[in-house]
Amino acid sequence: MTTTAVYALAAVLVGGPAVMLAPFALARRSAEEHADQTAAVIREADRIALRWIAEEENAR
Repeated sequence: MTTTAVYALAAVLVGGPAVMLAPFALARRSAEEHADQTAAVIREADRIALRWIAEEENAR
């Protein structure tokens, strides 16, 4: 086996699994970012709802 073939085989054996797992890592990062954004929207909606409830109670 030539030196080039050895390097190519090593790159496939080492890089192959990493390349195959990369989509899962990207999907996880995307899901975490989405969860953070959704949590921020929910927190803001809670603040708005609580403010509205407080204003309704003060108006009585």
